[in-house]
Amino acid sequence: MPAGQYVFEVKAANSDGIWNNKATTLAIEILPQFWETIWFTIVMLLLLGAGIYGFYRYRIYVSWQQQRAKMAVMVRTQEEERRRFAQDLHDGLGANLSAMKMILGLIDDPKSQPIKAKAESFLNESLDDPRQMIHAMSPRSLTRLGLAKTLQELAIIINQTNNVQVEVVAEDFPERLPEEIEVNLFRIVQELFQNAIKHAQATNVTLTLSQTATHLIVSYTDDGRGFDTMQLAHTGNGLFNLQTRAQLLNATLVLQSTLGKGTKARLEMPF
Repeated sequence: MPAGQYVFEVKAANSDGIWNNKATTLAIEILPQFWETIWFTIVMLLLLGAGIYGFYRYRIYVSWQQQRAKMAVMVRTQEEERRRFAQDLHDGLGANLSAMKMILGLIDDPKSQPIKAKAESFLNESLDDPRQMIHAMSPRSLTRLGLAKTLQELAIIINQTNNVQVEVVAEDFPERLPEEIEVNLFRIVQELFQNAIKHAQATNVTLTLSQTATHLIVSYTDDGRGFDTMQLAHTGNGLFNLQTRAQLLNATLVLQSTLGKGTKARLEMPF
C-alpha cells in the first residue's frame, strides 16, 4: 500500500448473528520507503544535474584537447616550413653572395679597388638581409643559447638596424626550457617586436623575463602609438597568433593598449 495514514475498522458477530454496534478501530501509519522520500528525490535530481554538467564539461575538455592538438600540428608545420625556407635561403642566396664576396677578394688590380670596395659594401648589406631573415625564421641560437640569450641577441640586431631601441632583461630566468616552450615564447615576443617596429612606431621597447615559484612571466612594454584592442580582436592575425601560442603553453596573455599611450603585454605560464 502507498505510504500514508490509515484506519482499520473491525465489526464482529456472535453465533446468533448479532453484531456489535460500534466498530473497533486501529490507526495505522505506513512510512515511505527511503526512495519515496522528498530528500531522496532531491539528492537524485542533484546527482542527475551534476552528471549532466560533468558530461558537458567533459565534452568541452575533449573538444579543447582536439582543438589544441590541431593548433599544435599547425604551429609545428609552420616551424618546419620556416626552417626549410631558412635553410634553402642560407644554402642558396647566402652561399652565392658569400662566393661573390670571395671572388671580389681575389681582385688585386689597384684601378679596380674603388669598384671593388663599393661592390663589397653592397654585398655586405645584401648578406645582412638574408642573415636577419634566417635568424627571424629559424633562430639557430635558440637551441644553442636558450631563450633569454637569443632574445638579447635579437635585440642587438634590431637596435643596429632600426630606430627603435629594445632592452631585454632576464631576471633569474631559466637558461634552458623545453624546445616547444622556447619556440612558442620566442614567436610571441617576435610578434610583439614586429608590431612595435612596423605598426606602433615605437622608439623604446622593454622586455622582462622572470619567474616565480610556479610561473614563468614575460612582460612587454613599448611607447608606440597603441591601438584599439577591440577592433584588432576582429581583424588582427597577429593577435590570433599570440593567443594561439599562449593557449598551447596553457598560459594567460593579457594585452593592454590605448591609442597614443603605447602597448603592454603580460604572459604568465605555469611552470
